[in-house]
Amino acid sequence: YTKDNKTPNFFLIGDSHTGVLTDFVLHQSKPFYVYYQPGTMAYGKYFANMKNTIFEVNRERFAVFYNTYKETLSLLKPGDSVIISQYWYIYKSQFLKENKLDDNEESTELFINALIADLDEQIKLHPNL
Repeated sequence: YTKDNKTPNFFLIGDSHTGVLTDFVLHQSKPFYVYYQPGTMAYGKYFANMKNTIFEVNRERFAVFYNTYKETLSLLKPGDSVIISQYWYIYKSQFLKENKLDDNEESTELFINALIADLDEQIKLHPNL
C-alpha cells in the first residue's frame, strides 16, 4: 500500500537484475509492489523445489520467494499487471545439474519448457492479470 492507502496495480518481481528498474519505479505516479531476491527464480513448484541452487544460501530463499510471489498475486485485481524481470539463462546450469543433463540444444529446450511450465502454474490461476 502507498502513503495514501491506494493498493498498487503493478507487481514487479525478479532476481537481482530487477534492480535496474528501480529508477523507473521511483518515477512512476502509480504505486508498485516490488519484490526481488538475488540469485532466485521460483515462479512455480518446479524451480521452487530444486536442490541445486546458484548460491548455497538460496535453498531457503526459493521457498520464501515462491510464497511471496503467490501471496502478492492474490492481492492483485483483474486488470492489474505483473512484470517479471529475470536473468533466465543463469539458471540453466542449475537445471542441467538437477536433471543430470549435458549442455546441448535438447537440454536447452527442456530448460525453456520447464521455465514456461513453471510460469504457467500461476498464470493459469490468475488469467485476468
